[in-house]
Amino acid sequence: MKFKILFLAGLFIPAVLWAQREIGSTSDWSLNNRAYIGFGLSGLNFGQDAFYGRFFSIGASGQLGYMLTTHLSAGGGLEYNYTTYQDAGVKNYMYNFFPFVRHNISNFFVQFEYNLVTIKITQRGQADSSGNFERLFGGIGYTSPAGRNSYFNMLVSYDFLYTNTSVFASPLSIRFFFTGWPGR
Repeated sequence: MKFKILFLAGLFIPAVLWAQREIGSTSDWSLNNRAYIGFGLSGLNFGQDAFYGRFFSIGASGQLGYMLTTHLSAGGGLEYNYTTYQDAGVKNYMYNFFPFVRHNISNFFVQFEYNLVTIKITQRGQADSSGNFERLFGGIGYTSPAGRNSYFNMLVSYDFLYTNTSVFASPLSIRFFFTGWPGR
């Protein structure tokens, strides 16, 4: 049972399908040569916790980016996560917009992103509540070829705006994702 949970967590909790590709130093500035797009699932989780009982969580994300140089790219992404606690009648909706900058250094990369997060909570018999939050991540990642024009990536980031009173459980973020250029 633990293996199944770890396997699903490794596939879906941090997994985001991102698209990015390498460009040559002589590539022109057209969107066709330098732009990339990605979509994927994130936040898949289910089980039972001590506070609200049974829960289920799933999310989707996507991004658009542009290769500024052979090593530097910038862009923005959107993420949506939905969590429901069946026993307590609680539903959480999280919307996240994140502009990012990424610098590739051989098989490693440094990435910075600014997150604008909105969380909306609905609960049986109570008024809806919501809040807006900011996060500023900086991290180091590793990329490895995973086929023709695709790469497997791991990114470990730290939220520099995190405090002990944050609504988020941790200042750390660990992501595993694939990059590639669809249709090429």
